[in-house]
Amino acid sequence: MTGAHRPKLLGFMTWLMMLVGALQAISGVVVLIKRDDQEMIDALDVASNEVTTIGIVLIVSGLISLLVAFALRGGQNWARVLVGVIAVANLVALVWAAFAYHRLHWYNVAWSAFLYALIAGYMFMDDDVKEYFAQ
Repeated sequence: MTGAHRPKLLGFMTWLMMLVGALQAISGVVVLIKRDDQEMIDALDVASNEVTTIGIVLIVSGLISLLVAFALRGGQNWARVLVGVIAVANLVALVWAAFAYHRLHWYNVAWSAFLYALIAGYMFMDDDVKEYFAQ
């Protein structure tokens, strides 16, 4: 790519996404390998037939995270929009949960909501990010 350099915070976010994606995929493989381990089934508090599904979901979500992270690093605008939309959706869900459930107080979701708001704002409003993805 020529022109704008990748913003440092965006680079950091992509490395974090790669790490999380790799850990999710590895966790899924471990769950599939140990799917007959009764101690793990008890720790997960699931039925034994659900363990395979959990492992597959972890692997798929990890691979998707890796794909999106590499697309962000490569300047793919669809990845920026996807991350921003997911952050906004999570923010809305957290705010709804804070108001909908009387037993859940606002401070239980404040830090997560703040983080999602920062991510969405950064993806959609930061001039350096917009310039990087406009190429």
